[in-house]
Amino acid sequence: MSSSNKTAKQNQVQNRWSVKIGSNFCQNRSPAIKARAGMVALSLSCCVPSGEVGRGADAVVYALPGAKVALKVFHRRDALRDELSRACVMHAHVVRVLALDMAEGWMTMEMVAGPSLAQVVERDGSMRGRALRRAVQDVLSGLQALHAHGEPHRDLKPSNVLQERSTQRCKLTDWIGREAESASVAQGKPVGTPVFMAPEVAGAPHRHAFASDSWALGCTVLNLVSGRLPWSGADAHGRTDAFMAMWRAAHGHAPPRDESRWTAELRGFVARCFEPDPCVRALPPALLAEPLLRGSVPMTGRALASDVSSGE
Repeated sequence: MSSSNKTAKQNQVQNRWSVKIGSNFCQNRSPAIKARAGMVALSLSCCVPSGEVGRGADAVVYALPGAKVALKVFHRRDALRDELSRACVMHAHVVRVLALDMAEGWMTMEMVAGPSLAQVVERDGSMRGRALRRAVQDVLSGLQALHAHGEPHRDLKPSNVLQERSTQRCKLTDWIGREAESASVAQGKPVGTPVFMAPEVAGAPHRHAFASDSWALGCTVLNLVSGRLPWSGADAHGRTDAFMAMWRAAHGHAPPRDESRWTAELRGFVARCFEPDPCVRALPPALLAEPLLRGSVPMTGRALASDVSSGE
C-alpha cells in the first residue's frame, strides 16, 4: 500500500470512531469501569492509528500507540453482536474490551505488548519447563473466566494467546461468539481451526462446549512442546490435511505425538485433555489441579530437576 493510500485509510478509520467513543459501552459496567472507558475516550480523541497490526476474516486491527490500546474495525457491523459478551469479561488473562460501538462497527481493546504463543514457538522452536507450565496455567485461568460468562473460546490455539513481553503473562483473544457459531453450523460448517477441533466439533453436533476448549488446549500444548501443528505430517503422504484431521478427531482420535521424552505429569495432563467423551473430559478447574501445574506459581528462579533431565 502506498504512503498516500495508507494515510487515507488511517484517516477513514479515525473518522469512523473518533467522535463516538464509548457511546454504546456495555451498560452493566461498574462505575469504575465506565470511568476508565471515559478516560480511554479522552485519550483516543487525539490519537491516530499508527498502522495495521492484525487482520482476520471479519475485522482489521490497528494500533493506537498514544492511548496504548488497539482499535478493531469490523467489515460488517452485524459481526460486532458477538462482541457484547466479550465486553463483559474482565480478567487478568483475557484481553479486555474497553469500548465498542455497535452502530459504527468498531471496538477498542487493551494493547498487549508482546508476541502470540505461535510467534514464540516460531522464534524459539518449542516451549518447555516453567515457561510451558506458566503459559498453560494462564490459559486455563482465562478459560475459566470465559466459561463463567457462559462462553467457550471456540478457537483456542497458540496464535490466539498473546504473551506480555514484560511479565510473560498470557491473555486469551479472538474467541468466536455464539451467534457466529450458530450461523456457520446452520450452513453445515463448524467454527474454529480444523487441527485444533474436538470430536464433538469436528463431528456431530459440530458445536463447542466448555470441554471442547480442553481438547483444544491439549492440541495447543502439543504445538508448544513439539513446535509443530497438531496432525502435522499425519497423513499417508506426510502432509497436514485438515479434512483428514477433522475425520479422525470426529472418530475420537487425538493427534499423534512422541511422548518418549515427556514427564509423567505432562503425559497425564495431555491424556485428560484428549478424552474423546466431552462429558468425561476434564474442565479447566480440574486441569488446574493436575500435577503438571501444581505448585508452579508463584514462579521461582530455580530450575526444576525435571526441566533439565526430561526434555519436557
